[in-house]
Amino acid sequence: MTIDVSSDVPRRLYVELTMRCNMDCGMCVRHVWEDPLREMRPELFYRLMDQLRETPTVETIQFGGFGEPTIHPHFFDFLDRVKSQGLRAELITNGLTLNEQFADRILKAGLDRLIVSFDAVEDD
Repeated sequence: MTIDVSSDVPRRLYVELTMRCNMDCGMCVRHVWEDPLREMRPELFYRLMDQLRETPTVETIQFGGFGEPTIHPHFFDFLDRVKSQGLRAELITNGLTLNEQFADRILKAGLDRLIVSFDAVEDD
């Protein structure tokens, strides 16, 4: 019997750059956390990217999580590193930072996929 493990290998890595957010939604799980809100140190991110060279099945890095990745002070440096390693880059964001200047920067960096999350109690 042959087992096909090609679908069992990691292809996407989900990276949470920060636990901080530029919103204060009442339903957010961050309101019940007792741990301090932290963000990933650049040296940890770069070490992670170096280690990914040993995992050639990973094709995509997705920036997202409970925090807002675009408010991390090194977001664009991290995005540039992902693209320079030939990986796809995806971003899940609440969209508040998506002004014209930001949009130009992510387009120039080569962001492959943009997902904007809209969460609200009312339609407005």
